[in-house]
Amino acid sequence: MTFSFARDKLISRKTVGTFTPTNHTFNVPFMFVRAFLPKDRERVREICLMTSPYKKHPTERNKNAVCALYNDYYTECEPDNCFVAVDDADTPVGYIVCSTSPDDYLMAMKNRYVLIAQNNRIAASVEQAFTEFLLKKYRAQGYTAHLHINLADEGRHQGLGTRLMAALVRRLQSKNVKGVMLICSSKNVNACRFYERCGFKLLKKFFCSCVYGASPDEIAANVAKNSR
Repeated sequence: MTFSFARDKLISRKTVGTFTPTNHTFNVPFMFVRAFLPKDRERVREICLMTSPYKKHPTERNKNAVCALYNDYYTECEPDNCFVAVDDADTPVGYIVCSTSPDDYLMAMKNRYVLIAQNNRIAASVEQAFTEFLLKKYRAQGYTAHLHINLADEGRHQGLGTRLMAALVRRLQSKNVKGVMLICSSKNVNACRFYERCGFKLLKKFFCSCVYGASPDEIAANVAKNSR
């Protein structure tokens, strides 16, 4: 897709590439963030699998297990808290999903999604039990929302993670959410640095898991600063 130089100011934060002085055009992919739509479901599930520890074994069973624990609830039950980064073909290259209804999340996971995950991976219930332990612990401290964010390889290093975070934060602020948390592997150093740049603070380290938390206002301030 080619854009004229006259539109430079309109797309400069939505593109990657190099301006060519000789023809005054950009030949670059058009990337932007929008609300999740039902048509995005399968592509988002693929990204969930391919950014998980099971990416080297992308079987249907592994996909169903990982997505049942970390994706399907959010897109099916709280789609208004989900956003995608898409390319110029409107294909998702990344996403952010969030729950702002902890009671509904816990009930749905217990009655539906953990059962699906366990049918595909025996250890899924143990994995979810640890997640729920942490969610309940920090919910009591005011972190009533939690999120997951993932980018496919083609969506990395373009500022899309920051823009996805900004989109979600606006939604959390509109819902008067006071605190949001996330859990990530301590081995994922780049992810930890990203969260810290976004204003998240390390709340606790459990084994190989890091628990981060922040208020939406703190995240908004840091995202704005990093976008300058």
